[in-house]
Amino acid sequence: MRPTTKPSAGRLKVLSIMREEDWQAQVVRWARRMGWDTYHTWDSRHSAAGFPDLVLLRDERMVVAELKSERGKTTESQDLWLGAFQKVELRPEVFVWRPRDELQVVEVLQ
Repeated sequence: MRPTTKPSAGRLKVLSIMREEDWQAQVVRWARRMGWDTYHTWDSRHSAAGFPDLVLLRDERMVVAELKSERGKTTESQDLWLGAFQKVELRPEVFVWRPRDELQVVEVLQ
């Protein structure tokens, strides 16, 4: 599904119960279809705590995204990583995306 308008009430209800792993799979599908290289740490147990879920690269752009369910909250270590990416001189685009942000996700990836 590629959203083109504001989600309906029914769609918002579906999005409100979407699991983070399903949301991530959707974002990755969109990104790959739109020509982005995608990176996700498969097993975070052996990685730095809080590293963002996705790093997306296309041409001169870098998008760093932490993905959360509608009720999910970022941890302190996630906030630190996102803040560190925001300080980078080349300015990667840094987001926390939830399912309700699907329109923004598609706009950013286009």
